[in-house]
Amino acid sequence: MNVFLFNAVDYISESPLSIALGPSYLKSYFEKYSEFKDEIKIEILYSNILERIKKNQPDIVGMSVATEFYPQAVQLAQKIKASQTKTIVVVGGYHITNMPDILDKSFDVGIIGEGEITFKELVESIFLYRNSKEKWYKIKGIIFSDEKSNLISTGRRDPISVLDNIPFPYRDPERIKLFTFMITSRGCPFACSFCASSVFYGKTIRFYSSDYVILEAIELIKRYRVKHITIWDDLFIGNVTRLKQIVNLIKQEHKTFRSITFGVSARASIIAQHPEILELFKEMNILRVSLGFESGSERILKKLKGNSACVESNRKALTLLNKHRFLVQGGFIIGSPEETLEDLKDTYNFIINSKLDGGYAGLAVPYPNTEFWSYAEKKGLVSRDMDFSKLKLIPDFQSLKGGDFMLLSDKLNKKDVMDYGIKIQKHFRKSEIRSYFSPRTVNLRTLRLFMRNPLVFLPFIIRNMLPFLRKIKS
Repeated sequence: MNVFLFNAVDYISESPLSIALGPSYLKSYFEKYSEFKDEIKIEILYSNILERIKKNQPDIVGMSVATEFYPQAVQLAQKIKASQTKTIVVVGGYHITNMPDILDKSFDVGIIGEGEITFKELVESIFLYRNSKEKWYKIKGIIFSDEKSNLISTGRRDPISVLDNIPFPYRDPERIKLFTFMITSRGCPFACSFCASSVFYGKTIRFYSSDYVILEAIELIKRYRVKHITIWDDLFIGNVTRLKQIVNLIKQEHKTFRSITFGVSARASIIAQHPEILELFKEMNILRVSLGFESGSERILKKLKGNSACVESNRKALTLLNKHRFLVQGGFIIGSPEETLEDLKDTYNFIINSKLDGGYAGLAVPYPNTEFWSYAEKKGLVSRDMDFSKLKLIPDFQSLKGGDFMLLSDKLNKKDVMDYGIKIQKHFRKSEIRSYFSPRTVNLRTLRLFMRNPLVFLPFIIRNMLPFLRKIKS
């Protein structure tokens, strides 16, 4: 039996820098624990996805779908069904988990929540009994239509309690480059009003052990020759004891890690309260730190992140990071509920007066089951049969049109949001280009890497240089 897995974003954009590891975890978990692993071949697709499906006619197609890509995923499922009706089409990911009752009839089944165990049981059931839906009732964590087209939910499966039981995610040796990504925890205890992650994983955080993290990193370094690893956690610094253990293990494996740098996402309020964390960052050889500042307005920031965040602690964290010579990127949200033009100006002023080395401004997007969604639903802005492609988090503001996005604040107009989005985007592009020539970036190590592997660096440089080249041409 053949199974194809992919991320919907790869079908739409075929990005060479795709970072989603969901299908990779499904594949590795199945191949470790299933007694039928030798009889079932699982392949992850990254390009020419529809063509490959039509040509190979797999028994199962599984796709991970974020909210903004759900309409394209439905269209793809319809095309698959039109060309080969025997293929069972499975959908998973944030969107179907947070809104399972909108499962389109083009999908045979949806996986709700964490998918490793559920996917394994579903594939084994299909292998043994084909599409006998009577067997599906016993599989926890799925939703499907019965013979009378009634949606059946088998209830949410409990999260995996010991993450170390999950094997390292599969990685395609042909795609992995000098830079790659890791996930060392799942979930976040903070319930930010805009965040879909805490809805997906629940408001608790689970960690892979320090030993697991180091062994995965060593595999990336020795097997795949990786030189920089970005840790893509919601809250990597949520357990300081574990962080200390990771640093100590890196010291013990000094020869392996001596030329490796890391990037991490962190929370400004924790850094402001515990500046000693930055010493651990230095010992870990972390080069780049990303922070979700979200807003330069105190009033809006409280609405987004609650009382645990404030503008002053954001400034303090940034000052500390600059003092320790980290490259710092900041994330911001504009167009939030009740945001005014003055609030938007506060955010812009925070950005241009901060020594940031890059970042982005995203739109306030009402993802299903978040506080933003509840607000937008009361305002009549969203519905369960809406065009979800309008819920795009990080657009290109220069090509954005008013009809392309949803504005949650009724105290702003779309032109103001687009104008400030363009200004912020231009500022960050300049900041990123400057960061390329920073002493923290330009050193013997990076020059040697560039000379040996220039094609790896070019996408990052071109992405930021193109807007300036277009401007010169015009």
